[in-house]
Amino acid sequence: MKPELQNKLFEKYPKIFRQKDLSMQETCMCWGFDCGDGWYNIIDTLCHQIQWHLKHNLKKYEAPEVANVEATQVKEKYGGLRFYYNGGNDFISGLVSMAERLSGKTCEECGAPGGPKKGGWISTLCQSHHDALEERRKLHWETRRLAGDLDRVPTEKLMKGKFDLVEESQNDDGTWKLVFDVDDEFQEWFKEEQGLKRWSSKRFQKVVIEALEHAIEQGESNENNESQDNLSNDP
Repeated sequence: MKPELQNKLFEKYPKIFRQKDLSMQETCMCWGFDCGDGWYNIIDTLCHQIQWHLKHNLKKYEAPEVANVEATQVKEKYGGLRFYYNGGNDFISGLVSMAERLSGKTCEECGAPGGPKKGGWISTLCQSHHDALEERRKLHWETRRLAGDLDRVPTEKLMKGKFDLVEESQNDDGTWKLVFDVDDEFQEWFKEEQGLKRWSSKRFQKVVIEALEHAIEQGESNENNESQDNLSNDP
C-alpha cells in the first residue's frame, strides 16, 4: 500500500494501529500494510466500524481487554485480506470476517469489482489488472530465460560473464522499461562478439529486444500449435 494511504489509516485510527511503532520482535504491524491500494476502503470502513462499536456499543460487563483492539498484522494471503488483531468480541470478529470476504470480490490494485485469478500466485484482481499482471509475468520469464539461454543470443562463441535483470516497470504508454546489471566480463565478450571497439548500450538493447521478440513469437507459436492439436484430437 502507498505510504500516504497507510499513514492516513495510522492517523485516523491511532489506537487500533498502536503497534506500528513496536519492533519486529513484538509485532508484524511494524511492516505496515502488506496489500494493495485497492483494499484501502475496506480497511478504512472496517476500522471505522470497530472504533464506533467500541465507543457506543461496548457492554459494561465485558472484559477490559475487549476494548483494546490492536491490529497485529494486515496483509494479503491466498488472494484475500487478512486482518489479525488482539482483543475484541464476537461482533468485531464478525466485522473482520465480513471485510475479509469482501476483499475476495474487490480488486487489490484499484478497488473495482474483481475475483480470484490464478497463475502461480492467487490474486484478487479486476480483468484489466489481471491482464497487465499476466503481461508482466510473461515479460519477466522471457527475460529470465533470455539471460540463461544461449540459443536466444545469436553467437558462434560461448558467452562469457553474465547479465541480470534488476528492474522492470511499465511506462504510461504501455511500453516496458528493463534495467540490466552487466558485469565487465560480459561487456568484453559482447564487444568482441559484435565487433565493437567500446561498449554500446544501444547495441545491447537492440540484441535484447530482438531476442525477446523472437522468444515471445516462438512462445505464441507453440501455444497456437498446442491449441490446434487439442482441437484436432477432440472427438
